[in-house]
Amino acid sequence: MCILRSLLMALSVFMVGAAATTARAADNFPSKPLRYIVPFAPGGATDLVGRLIGEQLSGKLGQQVVVENRSGAGGLIGTRFVAHSPPDGYTMVGVTFNYLVYPVLFTNPGIDILKDLAPVTQIVTYPSILVVPTNSPYKSVKDLVEDAKKNPGKLTYATSGVGTASHIAGELLNRDAGIKITHVPYRGGGPANIDVIAGHVTMHFANLGSSIQYIRGGQLRPLAVATAKRLPGFPDVPTMEESGFPDFLVNEFQGVLVPAATPPAIVARLNKEIVGILRTPEMQEKFESMGGQLVASSPAEFAAFIKSDSAKWTAVAKDAGIKPLE
Repeated sequence: MCILRSLLMALSVFMVGAAATTARAADNFPSKPLRYIVPFAPGGATDLVGRLIGEQLSGKLGQQVVVENRSGAGGLIGTRFVAHSPPDGYTMVGVTFNYLVYPVLFTNPGIDILKDLAPVTQIVTYPSILVVPTNSPYKSVKDLVEDAKKNPGKLTYATSGVGTASHIAGELLNRDAGIKITHVPYRGGGPANIDVIAGHVTMHFANLGSSIQYIRGGQLRPLAVATAKRLPGFPDVPTMEESGFPDFLVNEFQGVLVPAATPPAIVARLNKEIVGILRTPEMQEKFESMGGQLVASSPAEFAAFIKSDSAKWTAVAKDAGIKPLE
């Protein structure tokens, strides 16, 4: 009995000490520069938003926030890097839609999306918009589909990576239209848009945040939006449903995660500062100009979103015939 009592007392002292250490770490946070990992190439919407947040977060926290691109495997390389980083709040990752379907994309992704990373906030959502180069012969989705049926495998579609919203949308179009347009994955939306503009790829279900400048600049022609209603900024662009594809709804999102065991007080601090940045009139105007809808959620709200939407989209990905990469 004495031995058991001693063990319990030792455990109690250890737990109190650990709690005190965690509290001190949260009180002193941050005491050194932070890293914001963008798991895609520069130039896409995830990169642009990460740099916007990183710049202002540096001022809020009094420490530099270094934005670092670690692209590859549809964002998995950079995301896995953060999942395996020390859980101290100093390393964040900006995730997108493809995070939800890693269980379908990879036989062994090396992370559990519901357990290995802690949600900080969902930043924004963007509609997907089907675009072609301005010199493309296609003036509508119908034109594109008819040509694809005549020339199986000849047409191509760019994506910002395997498993991204643009990939899911492309495979849904293949399935629903009974066609075969060949997938050409890139390391982000920026490079994908550039090659579509250059005519190297036929089309792209682009994230509106990364493509809006090219649409407004006359370099990309929008054929349809994957939303329930037409977009206020593009009233002449029909929805995919109006183009003959009911229930064709694919939206991109962005959010911030940290390693799972990060102290709740540090997660709360990051959420407070990032949400405060997002809700400023300047940032809201910036997101609206990029075609995005601000979310700025709590960690719990973002966690609920990830759980519900990962179940939904993994089922869609399987139904669309997307196969694991490894």
